[in-house]
Amino acid sequence: MLRFRFALLVGMVLATGCAPNPSPGIPTVAVIVEETAEVQAAAAVTAAAEPTEPPIFALPPTWTPTPPPTVDPSVPALPTQQQAPQTGSEPTLQPLPGQQIVFAHNAIGLNTHDVFVLDLRNDFTRNLTDNAVTDTAPVWGPDRERIAFVAERDLQTDLFVIRQDGDALRQLTEDEAIEQRPVWSPDGAYVGYISDADSPDGELYAASVLGGGSPLRMASGITAVDFAWSPDSRSLVFTSGEVAAGQALLHTVAFDERPATTLLFADDDLTSITGLAWSPDGTRIVASCNGMICVMNPDGTNLTVTSSRGDRPSWSPDGETIAFVCPAYGAETICIINRNLTNAFPLLGIGGRIRNTPQWSSDGRQLAFDMVPGDEPTAFLYILDIVSNEWQSVAQISTEGNNNFYGISWQPQ
Repeated sequence: MLRFRFALLVGMVLATGCAPNPSPGIPTVAVIVEETAEVQAAAAVTAAAEPTEPPIFALPPTWTPTPPPTVDPSVPALPTQQQAPQTGSEPTLQPLPGQQIVFAHNAIGLNTHDVFVLDLRNDFTRNLTDNAVTDTAPVWGPDRERIAFVAERDLQTDLFVIRQDGDALRQLTEDEAIEQRPVWSPDGAYVGYISDADSPDGELYAASVLGGGSPLRMASGITAVDFAWSPDSRSLVFTSGEVAAGQALLHTVAFDERPATTLLFADDDLTSITGLAWSPDGTRIVASCNGMICVMNPDGTNLTVTSSRGDRPSWSPDGETIAFVCPAYGAETICIINRNLTNAFPLLGIGGRIRNTPQWSSDGRQLAFDMVPGDEPTAFLYILDIVSNEWQSVAQISTEGNNNFYGISWQPQ
């Protein structure tokens, strides 16, 4: 396997300032500003950034980025055409909880995808769906056994659940609508998703995993483009992609007390909210606000917008760190920032094209992410160890035909 050393760089010091609250009930917005000379000097490293945009981190002037990796013969290339669905040696050890990653990619043709499980303990990859239709967006359930995914069957797109061993395939939805973005409720009882069943723009639904009854329409008449569950599974927060009076709209809905509540913000310039993630303790929500990492209370109060550009944020299991995709080195890389929004810095010395949200292991020690580094014709799946300061390639696929990793999810422990 490829192994690289990376430097955990000393983060920049962020100064905070709070904008006054214009009226009761309207959330206060705090803006963190980076003004150090070191931060301004980093503009030369982040070549892709606009000259007028603030850099997201400072790099020591003597630090040299790690060269982009190349294809490693010791890492099995996943099948891209009519090949055997499994790679690597037959497993000799039982998989351990938290030591498997599920993902989808193009396995048998240019227009179809399958769902795969990678056993990190045995370096063994198996194809769960192995068919000539499209299966994407797999996400592991909290019971560690079931995987939800979106599948094209009989010329329609529906939501399915399958066991990690490939058995017990169950269909959760059956309609002519397009289902996408499945996310398990933390208690494992429901899978939330977005569907155009009742609106061409897509709305938020929840389907029971145990079966019985039709999927629940969570917010009738409100468009949904992104969402997240609360840790207690009682509420959801979602973005509509809509703007009212010049402001982006964020909505919350109690699972048993619909309709939804629309949250308003004091920041008149807040026109975009994407990439929602609820903190494990349920007290904060992280997102990308106008392309900057931001956090807020679940009711929209105490919105804090950093000057760190990025999107696709995710909380560490202990809720102390946020990993996100950030612009750097003329492309994208993986960055982290503390819960209090200080010490933002990149974990990698290279950039590339990243498709998915970085995924934490259950122990918070590792991050899984995909990247097409530089001009490589190969997409890599990497595991980055935060403690040992090492990262390694665990899978690689050709990017021919726009192939990539379509969904990554780490098995809970």
